[in-house]
Amino acid sequence: MENIGWVLRRIKPYTPLILVSLLGSLLQSAGATSITLLVKGVVDDVFVLKHREELERLILMLLGSALVMQGGFFLSRYLVSIASERVLRDIRGEVFRKLLYVPYSFFIKHPTGDLISRTVSDVDRIRQVLVEHIPVLLREPVVGVALVGVLLYRDPILTLILLVVLLGMSLMVKYFGGKKGKHTKKAQESTAELTQVLSQTLQGIENVKVFTAEDRLLRSFEGFNGRIYRSSVRTELYVAGNTALNYVL
Repeated sequence: MENIGWVLRRIKPYTPLILVSLLGSLLQSAGATSITLLVKGVVDDVFVLKHREELERLILMLLGSALVMQGGFFLSRYLVSIASERVLRDIRGEVFRKLLYVPYSFFIKHPTGDLISRTVSDVDRIRQVLVEHIPVLLREPVVGVALVGVLLYRDPILTLILLVVLLGMSLMVKYFGGKKGKHTKKAQESTAELTQVLSQTLQGIENVKVFTAEDRLLRSFEGFNGRIYRSSVRTELYVAGNTALNYVL
C-alpha cells in the first residue's frame, strides 16, 4: 500500500490528464459492450430469424461501436502515457539533483556501481509500472465491469463460474509475482556488485597486473555472474509458470 501511495502522489499533479483518460476508458467500455450485444443481434436476427434487412443496420452499428471503442482506447492510452512520462521526467531530475548535492561521505559508503545500477534499474522498473501497468489498471477494470454486466445478462451461472476461475488466477498472479520480485531484486543487487567489480578492476588494471591478481578477481567475478544467472533463471521460471497456468485455466 505504501508503494501505491507513492505512485499516486507522483501522479497527482497530472490528475486532469488521468481524468480525461478515464473518460476514454468509459468510451472504450461502452464500445466493447455495444459490440458484444450487437454480435448477439447479428446471430439472432440475421442468421437465426433470417431478417436480412437488419444486416446493414447492424453492420453500421458495429462499425460505429468499433470506432468509439478504439477512439476511447487511444485517448486513454495516450494521455496516461503522457502523464507517466512526465512523472519519469520529474523522478530522473530529482535523482540526479540529489546525487549532486549529497555529502561526499555518501559516495564513500555507497559504491559507484551500486548507485548507477540502482538508479538505472529502479527508474526502469518505475517506468514499467507507470507506462505499462498503470494504463491497464485504469482502463481494463472499466471495460471488465461492463463486459461482466453483459455476461450476467446473458448467462448468470456461466458468469459465476468464470468469476471463480478469475479469482484463482488472481491468487496465482499474486504468488508468482511475489516470487518474481524477490529474485529480480537479488539479480539487481548482484548486478550492482558486478558493476562495481568491473569498474574497480578496469580502473586499477595496472595493480592487477603487478600483483598477478587475475585468478582471484576471476573467481569473484564468476560468483557474481553465477548469482545473476540463477536469479534471472528463477525469475523467468515464475513468469513462464504463471503464464502457462493462466492459459490452462
